Formats: sequence, structure tokens, C-alpha cells
Amino acid sequence: MSKIRFQIKSTLDDIKKTLPTLFGSSSLSQQHQQKTWELAIPSQDYWPGVNFNTQPLLDSTAGSNISWQGFWAAVSGEDIDPPATPACGPNCIVHTEAFHDSLILLHKRNELPTQFVQRWQPRRTDEVLMWLVQQQSSLASSSLSAPVPDQAHLPIPPTRQNAELLRVYVNLISRYKSSLGGNPDINTNPYMKHYVPFCLHSPLLAQIAIYTSACFLNDTAPNIVDNTTAMTRKGAAIHMLKTHLRTTGSTTDEAIAGVTQLILNEWHWGDRKELEAHFGGLREMVRSRGGLSNLGLGGLLAKLVIVTDITIALFFEIEPYLQGGPEFEFHETVPRTPFRVTLSTPLVSPFVPFDTRVEHLNPHEAAARILDDMRFLIGLVLALAEDDPPQKDLQKIRTTSRWIYDRISGLPAHAPLITQHSKSEALLSPTSATSTARHCMSPISNPRRRSSGQQSPQDLYSPGPGSWPQGGNSTSSSNAHDRDMFSNGTDYFAHDLPHPTSSPSHPAPDENKNSNSDTATADIIYQAVRQSALIYSRAIMLRRPLRDAAVCSEEDFLRLWTTVWRVPLRGWKAVLGVFVWMVLCITPASRDTPHERFVKSMLEIGMVQMALENWHVAERGMAGALRLTRWLARRGEEKQMAAAEGSGYKPYGSTACDAG
Repeated sequence: MSKIRFQIKSTLDDIKKTLPTLFGSSSLSQQHQQKTWELAIPSQDYWPGVNFNTQPLLDSTAGSNISWQGFWAAVSGEDIDPPATPACGPNCIVHTEAFHDSLILLHKRNELPTQFVQRWQPRRTDEVLMWLVQQQSSLASSSLSAPVPDQAHLPIPPTRQNAELLRVYVNLISRYKSSLGGNPDINTNPYMKHYVPFCLHSPLLAQIAIYTSACFLNDTAPNIVDNTTAMTRKGAAIHMLKTHLRTTGSTTDEAIAGVTQLILNEWHWGDRKELEAHFGGLREMVRSRGGLSNLGLGGLLAKLVIVTDITIALFFEIEPYLQGGPEFEFHETVPRTPFRVTLSTPLVSPFVPFDTRVEHLNPHEAAARILDDMRFLIGLVLALAEDDPPQKDLQKIRTTSRWIYDRISGLPAHAPLITQHSKSEALLSPTSATSTARHCMSPISNPRRRSSGQQSPQDLYSPGPGSWPQGGNSTSSSNAHDRDMFSNGTDYFAHDLPHPTSSPSHPAPDENKNSNSDTATADIIYQAVRQSALIYSRAIMLRRPLRDAAVCSEEDFLRLWTTVWRVPLRGWKAVLGVFVWMVLCITPASRDTPHERFVKSMLEIGMVQMALENWHVAERGMAGALRLTRWLARRGEEKQMAAAEGSGYKPYGSTACDAG
């Protein structure tokens, strides 16, 4: 596969041709299918000039004589070719507003890693490098009285390239995987407190973490990490894992965690056949270990394995890979944590009705009623017998879903002017919601682009103080940064975050501005909830999978996806269960689009955080999502239901659906 690069002087036609190629296909996929699970190193014929068997890797990129120190230093705003450029001009009348906003959103997302690199302090890389040197020195001193360890247990070579990629993994990738807002408390967050140190102190998992960072940067910033570098890192990680399996065994926590991360990497950037081969290997590893319940890290590893399996199954709308025996069951042994209303989701019933928690979370009253309707409707589906449900129950679901769909369709696109509870707790701080207020007043469902006099969508998903965790000189979150992953006594995390003053500051809002911001946020949440409910109720009414165009069209997907991002992530963290429910309904529709990887990452992050906060709720939510997806996929029973009525009934939109 040849390298894909955007040139500054590329024509609009070239960009249109290149966009789907870059984001719609795998840049790291393999060309061969393995009959049995085998960790194969990519062939040199496929990537000429790359020696995948060389250890350790050199500090310079293969095929390039530019050192990494200079390579990173050369990154500047003026030299960046954005990985995705909107394929339409400012006066475009062909594409819809949602289409245009989605491209800007994708562009902003791909700018984030480069901004992260630009704003960090170089001396922090030196400290990580020093930590790597200390790891190697401790091994050298211990080897005088002990046998030399095999290659799978050798520390990561102390190169600047390794230090930079580890830094990206710890301070960017792990932060957002462990916390939806990217600002976890590393003293209490299980992922940051236990799993990340576990990876850093395991040479195998550290090598896989470096490979993960390389893939991520190759996807979002290919001018920083090219295909050759990413594939080199993949070869090194697989080679190290093969050595570990051969010398240490396939049932260690390290091996299982490593294969799980390889599965995620293949899901995001690789090949489905190789992903399935890895899943086959993981099944055998779990069985050999005696089941998920025997995995270490206090159950954390088992949770991450299960969430990975189910998230991927929901994306493809298939059955999970890890099932079919008691060894794939997992029951948390520690006492259940108290239920938090932030985890409430229409996929789980019953917990707390949405309309009874308005005083705590301040969603719009109309949005709360929609959520309760959807919980009731989805609950009807989940209550059905798995095999041969009674026709009267199916008829009840059809009637109810049609009624709910018609009712929600008749609601206004924006939140009705209902007085909010003055004592309610706002979802967002005024500062983080200010940027949101500019968008909510103009309909996002306008079928065409804005006129030149309307608000530009350029502010959409601006990674400023509302999106980035506060670090550096901020004192509000200093308690979240007092743990050092690299054991050198420094506040490592705080200095890698973009400084709050790097984005335009907002004036101190008065009470009226606070009220306007809260109202704006409630309106956007209402819009997103309403759009999601229409997709779910339509899917149940038609009994079609969520990926079906009759259920979620391209415009439906883009409209909801861009609406969700008008609220910063830390705002959605306050209604995490609702956020996961919304992203889930558009995840299948994102397949084979430029937004696929972005949507997948948000679904994964949301589900991981639910699992970290309350496994009982997360487990029930995942089970509900799987059962709903399974029921929607059984399309053949629709004709039986229609025939049983004997009235010539045809489901809404049946002509389009039957064509599929």
C-alpha cells in the first residue's frame, strides 16, 4: 500500500478522491488470511526496506535519516497538512449543513494530536528517557547475579522515539480512555491507577503501547508518524509477543492484555480477518487460564476483555466472540458500588426514571420524557421471549413503537420553552458551555448550508478549556496529577496538557450568561436525545438493524454526530449512560465512512468508563444492547407477523426495507 499524503497545493478534486481512501480503508491491514491463530510478522515484500526482526529499533525512522528529536521539533502549525480537508467550499449548496459540519469536526479531531505535541515541554521527554535508562540500568546490575532474561522481558530501548510514543500513550490515549472528559483522577481511577502502571512496567505491554500510539498518530497525523514507522512498530510488538508466548506462556495476564490490545488495534486500524484470528487465540488463552474470573488486576483485566469483545460485537452487529461456556462468565466479587444517576440509560430498566432526576442533572423536561418513553419501549423488546415470542407481544411492540415514533416526530426540533428548575445543578460550567451557546440557536437540521451571513461552523469542537483537562498552573485539578507513572518524583501529567490560556479566554460570565449557557446546553441535549429516539423507535417499528439506511440514513448519522459534539465531553460525562446510548445507535451507520474510527473510539471510551464506575450497570447495559441488536437483526419474522394479522399490514417503510 503506497503512502497517502496530502499536499498543500492539492486540487479540490484530488482531495475528494483521496479522503475516502485515507479514512475508509485500512492502512495497516495484512494481505493474507491465517487458517489458525498465529502471530505472523508482516512480510518484507509488503513493506520493502523494513527489517521487522531487528531489535532494538533505531532512533531514526526506517527509510528516513531524520532523527525523532528533530522530527518532533519540526512540527508547527504552518507546516501541517490536515489529514482531512472539507470537500466543499464556503459557498457550497450541494452538501447539507450536517455534512459540512462533520468534515470540520473530523478536521478538528485530527488536529488534536498535533496540538498536543506542539504544546508539551521537551524536558518531559528527557525525563521519560531517563526513566527508560534507569529500567535498563537496573536490569544490567541484576544480570550480574542472575541469568540474562529472554527478549520478551528486556526493557524498552531508551530512545527518544520510544519516549515520545510512550508519552502519547500515557498522557493522551489513556487519559481519554479512562475518562470521557480526559481528566481522570489517577488516585482513584482504576485504569490510570492500576492498568497503565501495569503496562509501563511490562516490556511487552509497553512495546504494544508504543505500537498503539504509532497507529493513532499515523491515523490522525500521518506527517508525524508515517505508514512505515507504524508497521515497524507493529512488527516489533508482534515479535515480542511471540517470544513471550514461546518462553513464558499464553496464560499470563501480560499475554492476555497484550492480545486484547492487539485486537483493539486491528479493529481501529487493521483487518477484520486478522482481528477474528486474534479473538480465536484469546478464547483459547482464557480457557487455558480457567476462565475470565481467574484473570488478575482485581477483575479489571476481565472487565476490559469483556468490554472489548462486546463493543466490537455491537459495532459489527454480531454475537460476541467470547461466549459459549462458563469460562466466559464473570461476576464481580467486590461489593457493588452505589448506583449513580449519571449512569442511567434507556438500555437498563428499571433504575431511576429520568423525569424524577431533573432536579439533580437538569436535562430538559421534554428530553427526560423522551428518555423514559425509550426506556419503556426498549424494555418491551428486552422482555420478549428469546424464541417464538407471542404474536400479541410483537403486535404490542409494533403499535407502541409507531405511537412513540409519531409522537417524537411531532415534537419541535428544538427544546420547547419550558421553565427549567432554578435550583438544578448545571451539566456544564459556564466557561465550558459558552462556546456551545453560539450554535444551538440556529437549527442544525437545516437541509442546506448556512448563508454567508450565518454563524460559521468553524467553532465546532474547539479543543479549548471546555474540552481539555485543566493542567499546568491550574489548581482546580492538581489533585488529579499528583501520581507519577514514571517514578521520578515529578508531576508528569500536568505539563503535557495544553495550557488553558492557549485558547481565547472567555470573560467572566454573569448570572444571565450562566442561565443562557445552561439553557443552550439543555437545548442541545434535547436535540440529541430526540434524534436518537427517532432512530431507535424507527428501528424497532421497522424491525431493521441500526445500520439499515431506512433506520439511520447518512444524514441522520451526520446530524446526530455533529449535534453530540456541540456539548464538550465533560458535559456528557454527567449523563454518561445517555451518551453511550446515543453513540450506540449511530455506530453501525458509521461503518465505511471517514468518521468510523472516531465514532468507534467514543463508543469504546463510554463503555469502558461505565464498566469502571459500576460494573453491574455496565453489564446490564451491554446485555440489553446485545439483546436489542440481536432482535433487530432477525428480520425474517416480519412477514410472519404481517401474515398473522391478515389485514395486508405492511410496516412503515417496508418497500425500502424489503429491497435490502
